[in-house]
Amino acid sequence: MGRWRHDSVLVCSCPMFQFSNQQHYPVYQEDTFMLAIIVDFEALPGKGEEVREVLQTQARNALEKEPGCRHFDVCSDPDDPQKFFLYELYDDTAAIEAHGQYDHYAAFRERIDPLLKSRNRREMVCL
Repeated sequence: MGRWRHDSVLVCSCPMFQFSNQQHYPVYQEDTFMLAIIVDFEALPGKGEEVREVLQTQARNALEKEPGCRHFDVCSDPDDPQKFFLYELYDDTAAIEAHGQYDHYAAFRERIDPLLKSRNRREMVCL
């Protein structure tokens, strides 16, 4: 795997945990954890530039129109113009559920799905 170019749309500081006065490590706060969505995309041959544009538009839309979306990075592999990586941070499960219900998300999926060879999505909890 090569180096990844990082096209950050927004850099933010997220309160994912708090530090305890008695301890020197983060204390997990069940009510305040954030969730990350990580998605790997591989474009069909020759569709990399179009996929890049669609991903960047989706990043802007998510940050501008979704109150629960706190961070959205779009990254590309400089050694393979067909490979991309998204890293998104959301306030909670409700924000992720809402993410899939927005009109701009439906338009994004309609536009990007025919351009893809593969898509792999996973969710993780920020510690």
